[in-house]
Amino acid sequence: MFEQIGGFDPDLITLEDYDLSFRLFNFGHCVFMKENLAAYRNHPEGVSKVGLLHPGEILLRKIERFYANDTDKRRLINVLLGDLYADWGWQEINAGRCSEGCRRLIQSLGCNPAKFRTYSLLVRSCLPEAVRSFLS
Repeated sequence: MFEQIGGFDPDLITLEDYDLSFRLFNFGHCVFMKENLAAYRNHPEGVSKVGLLHPGEILLRKIERFYANDTDKRRLINVLLGDLYADWGWQEINAGRCSEGCRRLIQSLGCNPAKFRTYSLLVRSCLPEAVRSFLS
């Protein structure tokens, strides 16, 4: 079945397991086992702590295409994309890339215009860094 669904997506350096699981679940019947078959080690340098935003966007866009005709699921995907772009934008701003950060925050509002937190982040992005740090 692994080969039938195309294996791992080489464009995803992280979250490839989520993408694979999504495609497996949509391919056919899946069984959940009660016992753990894998162990996970969480550490500060792990890929789970850094670099998830771009692969997260790729994965959500793939899911968005899959559910192109399902309005409810597309609405949820837009909320998730809005959250992702807001977090991404704020990380860019804190890294000193304000124009890219503001672009991501505006992209977030395009996905979820009802999210007040994103408007707040956009306003805070215009403040001097010392004031932003104080408010964070």
